[in-house]
Amino acid sequence: MEGVIYLIRRLTAFFLAFIIFFSLSAFVSASGGQAAAPEDSSEPPSTSIAQGLEYLDQNPPGQNSILVSSLAHTQAQPQAQEQLEQNASALSAAEYQDALALARLILDLVKLDKDPTIFGGRDLPAILSSHENLYAQGIDGGSFALIAYRAANYLVFESAKNAVPVITDYLLSSQLRSGGFAATPGKDPDVRTTAHVVTALAPQKEDAYVDNALQKALSWLSTQQAEDGSFSWQGAPHCESTAAVLIALETYGLSLSDSRFAKPEGDLLQAVERFQNADGGYSSALGDGISTVDATENALLALYAAHYDASPYLSPDSYPGYTPPQQEQTDARLVYLKFLIGFPAILAIIYAILLLTNWIGKKFGDRKLPTIRNPYVLDEDETMPSEPSRQADEEKTMELQIPMKAEIPNFDDISEEDSYPRK
Repeated sequence: MEGVIYLIRRLTAFFLAFIIFFSLSAFVSASGGQAAAPEDSSEPPSTSIAQGLEYLDQNPPGQNSILVSSLAHTQAQPQAQEQLEQNASALSAAEYQDALALARLILDLVKLDKDPTIFGGRDLPAILSSHENLYAQGIDGGSFALIAYRAANYLVFESAKNAVPVITDYLLSSQLRSGGFAATPGKDPDVRTTAHVVTALAPQKEDAYVDNALQKALSWLSTQQAEDGSFSWQGAPHCESTAAVLIALETYGLSLSDSRFAKPEGDLLQAVERFQNADGGYSSALGDGISTVDATENALLALYAAHYDASPYLSPDSYPGYTPPQQEQTDARLVYLKFLIGFPAILAIIYAILLLTNWIGKKFGDRKLPTIRNPYVLDEDETMPSEPSRQADEEKTMELQIPMKAEIPNFDDISEEDSYPRK
């Protein structure tokens, strides 16, 4: 008995010591041991960008909202994330028939630091690589497929229907004699489509065949540039077209001071900034003073491309100032409180089970349960029936009565001739 009491005391002392140690470590981590919050790296690199971001914060998100937020190292707008979920659900319901929308969805997921290969239980880049109608929305489907592959760092099988070499050959074969690219076959070349193709193929410029086509496209773009550095759409200076060319040049790695694009009245960067209005937003048409979300987002993509000297469609960790998404930190005091409640509760449950089993043993332990008699097992007062002795069995005999019908012949009647065999 004394040994049991000694063991209980030792266990109690150990339990109390463990609680004290855990309490100290929990409060230390809760007060001073938490990870420091990352430094704010979302400071806009220029006044134009800062004013554009402020304008976007005051308006509903557009198609490129998540891309701009990622480049700015700021949290994406909740409405933009809700819109992404809605677009993803709509694409899934339609079996991802819109290849261009699927490519843009992959870009948004990459910019949100989400893995598009497991989004919603589906491998979206793989679906894109096997899409049956990649160019249903025009040549941009192929351009943005290449951009999405690169952003996601996705290795496409060469045997895939929309593998990188296959799309590359299709794009190069779509180039017109002038060097430009049309949105759809049979149309005239346009600035934005050509800029998108250059952006998509720029990572392959080490291939002489590809670079030759890119140089022709760049030369054609330079012929479409106005003296103020802007590009036009439908005969008027257009912000989105100008921004698309700036992005193409930065993705290719071509200096904005290149003689083909440095115009007397300004370069591409200055041309984009001319579309900004007093409210911080950007206009699609130069001088109309009407800011739009789409024009502002495209302008900011171009300005960030110029700031980083890189494509704005890369993964977030490709840019300086990137901070990995912080995981939620559990409050140590809450963990301690759960421990104080949970651990003794478990001990109490175990103790209650022991008491219950002890009570059941005392109450029902002396009772016998009814049993079914086994006919092959003898009770204590039963004996085996006596067997007849082996000697008596051996003394018993068995009589057999076999009928005999054969008659004994009279040998005196047999002659000598019959007694010998015939020859």
